[in-house]
Amino acid sequence: MKPNPVIFFFCILTASFPPLSGQTEGTPAIGTDAVVESEGSKTSIRTEALMVSQDNETGKLSAIRDLQTGFNFLGEPLDLFRLKLTKPAQGEELILDASDFKSVKVSTREGIHAVELVSTHEGSVKADLQVKCSFRSQPGDEYIRARIEILNLSEWAIALVEFPLLKLKSTIGEDGSDDILFMPAGPGAIVKDPGNKELDYGARYPGHISFQMMSYFDNNAGLYIALDDSEGNTKFYGVESGEGWLDITTSHANEEIPGGDYLKGYSTVLGINRGSWYDAAD
Repeated sequence: MKPNPVIFFFCILTASFPPLSGQTEGTPAIGTDAVVESEGSKTSIRTEALMVSQDNETGKLSAIRDLQTGFNFLGEPLDLFRLKLTKPAQGEELILDASDFKSVKVSTREGIHAVELVSTHEGSVKADLQVKCSFRSQPGDEYIRARIEILNLSEWAIALVEFPLLKLKSTIGEDGSDDILFMPAGPGAIVKDPGNKELDYGARYPGHISFQMMSYFDNNAGLYIALDDSEGNTKFYGVESGEGWLDITTSHANEEIPGGDYLKGYSTVLGINRGSWYDAAD
């Protein structure tokens, strides 16, 4: 699949992972210590700059919100994850969404070293899996780090994990003319006004994808997404658009071993980006 012709390429020479301390003007906004809180039917984790919320009953992701502007990047509540299961010897495939799991529990954990928003998902009639999703932040960290772990009690292999699902609004604010999507295609690419483009792009990391971060922003608000994976695990970056939505979900590959778990040691890092595409890459 080739990049859409509206994409402009730039050479990026900066690091791909978020810093743990220090900041320059225009980089993801620093927040104070994160907190977890419940209000009505939702539970949230938030820093000073960013809030992530889940529905207590369904476990769906209900908000990824820039707290300075109040903008929610999600147009509608989303399942947290999607799984591709296989039986390699039989040539069988099965797709499971988070909504296929009948038992969902949303909880919080608060400690000296970190706070977490945690959801557990069990009870799929299609495959016996136990899924744990967490959003975590710690003192001095302006980011929220999302991680998924899967205990596999079935005969299926977990081939691919999409988490967190990031089907976002196609415009930031009322006007998308100043919207920019910075994506890791080749040496780095910028898509201007992505919500009004027909986008259908996908590539593998390591491979045509050269670094592990993206940013979607305008002059006022911006979402920063990165992977803190230093081991080069295989991933598939995708960008797809449709009427009212922009999907920038990353898929995580796993060893296709029947009965094998999914226990990767890295997180998806979410933050608020203010400034240019260069600030996000820096």
